[in-house]
Amino acid sequence: MGLAVGVCTLSATSTLGRQRTSPPRPNHIVMVIEENHSYSQIIESPDAPYINSLAAQGAVFTQSFGVTYPSQPNYLALFSGSTQGITDNSCPHTFTTPNLGHALLEAGLTFAGYSEDLPSVGSLICSVGLYARKHNPWVNWQDSVANGLPATANVPLTDFPTEYSELPYCEHDRAKPGQRHAQRKNPAAIQTGDRWLQEHLDAYVQWAERAQQSADRDLG
Repeated sequence: MGLAVGVCTLSATSTLGRQRTSPPRPNHIVMVIEENHSYSQIIESPDAPYINSLAAQGAVFTQSFGVTYPSQPNYLALFSGSTQGITDNSCPHTFTTPNLGHALLEAGLTFAGYSEDLPSVGSLICSVGLYARKHNPWVNWQDSVANGLPATANVPLTDFPTEYSELPYCEHDRAKPGQRHAQRKNPAAIQTGDRWLQEHLDAYVQWAERAQQSADRDLG
């Protein structure tokens, strides 16, 4: 599978400069999934300068791998800890098993998943234009009787907040680039994915860095 980029802002409970008794809790987490290149094709690649600038500022997980092929089972595993027995990109599916989104909501937190080219909030369509449900795992638990997610958690990327303090605790938790921006197997596709990430996430990254610097100053 491809590359996952996670961006977090730490809360004002950060213990920078003091003995830490527990990990700091992030205010929210944004995860972006781009595919389909290996670590060696992305890291230190001149075709992905923005991704590499982010990697240089954070942690790089060199032992994180996809679980199978093709796309859909990997997304299901990432979101629920299981491929749910799915081995292909078939559609539709409905599951009632535990999943990340429901666990967050049960804990009193918030969750939303943003998909590029999703036609409307809560859409259950399998594919339309450049949108494909195989890249959108949370929709498979939408309105399920057990461990279900509300339709309002399944939203188009165009609804991604511009007031970043209003972000859910977790966007899996993710803004998922549509198929035209998935990193297909050539340098031009890597460049396209890199530019997409910068265009859509850099404003958030800059805001998060300023928020963290402010929190660190407040803690002195």
